[in-house]
Amino acid sequence: DDGLGTGKPDFQFDLIGSREYNQRIELTAAAGIKVRGQPEGYNLTQGFKWGIGAGFPSRSKFKAIAEMHGEALFNQKQKYTGPSLASIGMPSEWDPDATRDLFGGFQYSANGFYFGTGVSYTASYGRHRRDFVVSEDSDFDRLGLQVRLGYYPGVRNFAPPAATVQPSAPTAPPMPANRPPTVKARCEPCTVEVGRQLTASADAQDPDGDTLRYRWSSPTGSFGNAADRQTPWTAPGQVGAVPITVTVDDGKGMTATDTITVQVIAPAAKKQFVFEDVHFDFDRYTLRAEATRLLDEAVKAMSEDPNLRITVEGHTCNIGTTEYNLALGERRSNAVREYLASRGVAAARLQNVSYGEERPKHDNSREETRRLNRRAALTIRMQ
Repeated sequence: DDGLGTGKPDFQFDLIGSREYNQRIELTAAAGIKVRGQPEGYNLTQGFKWGIGAGFPSRSKFKAIAEMHGEALFNQKQKYTGPSLASIGMPSEWDPDATRDLFGGFQYSANGFYFGTGVSYTASYGRHRRDFVVSEDSDFDRLGLQVRLGYYPGVRNFAPPAATVQPSAPTAPPMPANRPPTVKARCEPCTVEVGRQLTASADAQDPDGDTLRYRWSSPTGSFGNAADRQTPWTAPGQVGAVPITVTVDDGKGMTATDTITVQVIAPAAKKQFVFEDVHFDFDRYTLRAEATRLLDEAVKAMSEDPNLRITVEGHTCNIGTTEYNLALGERRSNAVREYLASRGVAAARLQNVSYGEERPKHDNSREETRRLNRRAALTIRMQ
């Protein structure tokens, strides 16, 4: 039951090829010749060995292995020429078929050494042993346990040494490419009334130091000098947003542009000023107490609007001669002017005139209306 060996060594020569796919699985194929020893009393044939296998994952130290091996004999007739063994059921001649063995297991590799173990299964057991007496545990005879230990340093890739590059003769450095300029436009102010002017300016630079040329443009309005870095611009007669664009040119094909948007608005409505008349007593030119309140309102208005100018008119009723009333009207206008000047109004903004009795505002035939003509009137002059 334990079996006997032939006592002669066998040799096997294999050619193995493998290839990796997707850096995950390695497929292997092998083919070779098995040379069997010829012990006394036996005539054993040689065979062609083949095998295929796969390992996963291919780049891991620990991988799973599946293989199939087989052998095809060169001569199907195997002979036993020794003493008869008919008593134990062994024939003197038999013809085994090709074998097919399956193997599955695991393998660990490190530093070129590998260790593996697994289970083998003889798929064609019944066929190539069909001339032998089959034992009761023949199914168990199909299985086998394998332990593998070996050394495989792996494939070494040879890279030829890099070719020596002879230094080339020094060449002149290439001329640097022309670079475009940059520009930023500004406006002062950026909101202007219809028909008024603003100043448009451009801040430009050229990285190559090229001389720059300027060109201003806008759909409406007009420039004082459209070829200068800074130019006045006159707003059109229509309100709305107006784009103003400046373009700079380095004379070598490179340009840069920038655009600002100016708001053209309607002129502000002029404020209307109306001052009450300052009244005087009969034949007097001194200011009453209530007159200072009225004149202080004029002082406030002139401080708020620097363009405001005032003419002080002196008036009288019709009592007295024309010459006398002209002189009295002048004294009344001077009194008002001197008060305004004392409150900080510049003399250049004040002017006085006397009309005497020539321009009555009320009826001189009755006293109740005649007294209203003894007055000083403040009229507005806008610069």
